[in-house]
Amino acid sequence: MKRLLFLAIPLLCILTGCFKDMDPFEGGDGVRTNLNGCKCVMLGTPGDVYISSTGDAGSYSVKSDVTMLRILDHHQFQLDFNIADTVAIVANQEYKIGTGNYKVTLVGPKEAPGEEIPLKGWVKFLQLNPSGRIVEARFELDGKDSSGQDYTLRHGFMRLYKQSPSGE
Repeated sequence: MKRLLFLAIPLLCILTGCFKDMDPFEGGDGVRTNLNGCKCVMLGTPGDVYISSTGDAGSYSVKSDVTMLRILDHHQFQLDFNIADTVAIVANQEYKIGTGNYKVTLVGPKEAPGEEIPLKGWVKFLQLNPSGRIVEARFELDGKDSSGQDYTLRHGFMRLYKQSPSGE
């Protein structure tokens, strides 16, 4: 029920105009990927904070839960990034997703409503400056739902704002 409500709120915001398609290939912030060959972009409010990045002693993580929209049929789903390590996460290094604490999950695709599908592949951060406000990354991921349906995310790119180091 919680997931259904989470997916219904963005639909309401689309109808009222507060959420927009956020395609970082168009110069702003957002997330874009091809899911099984169909273009998908993030739904959200441009300029808002959609990623957290910590560097506390003994804990380094990058987390983001974003609502995505499949352009072909306007189906919404969620893409959850949760990458954690005991050493600093750095730019220009590929992180192997699906191992250890490097996790990305696809939630609620049309073919498997409400299902949480763990993905495997890689994420490479292009911009991850601890004092900066923007995180950029490329990713390529694959997974299967409980019925054996394949999910392939290709040409993934994110450019998201994170909370500033001063907490603003």
